[in-house]
Amino acid sequence: MANFLPSIEKLSGRENYNNWAFAMQAYLEHEDLWSCIVDIPDTPEQLKWDAKAKSKIIMMVHTANFVHITSGKTAKEVWEKLRETFQDYGLCRKVGLMRKLILTKLNDCSSMEEYVSTVVGTSQMLNA
Repeated sequence: MANFLPSIEKLSGRENYNNWAFAMQAYLEHEDLWSCIVDIPDTPEQLKWDAKAKSKIIMMVHTANFVHITSGKTAKEVWEKLRETFQDYGLCRKVGLMRKLILTKLNDCSSMEEYVSTVVGTSQMLNA
């Protein structure tokens, strides 16, 4: 069986955290590793699966963000550190996203596809 990395954009920061977390959860579920995020491993077999889940998460994080997760000992700890660092519920963030959504103009984008992608992506971040 060949090892492969999914085509998920690496976590770069707050701007792509929600999409990244959604895709990573689906990937870990596909690999039967999501339980490592939900539970704390306590058997040798669970520790083996946890190490796999942790390494898959780390491989999908931009190297600039390693500073946030180097102390994480389990997949759950790494996941939680990323969530605490990048998931944003603040009012300033919502206002900024609303502003971006309102001020995005087709003239400022290189194509209709970029415009639609920007508007839909910003709307999804605002909704999340």
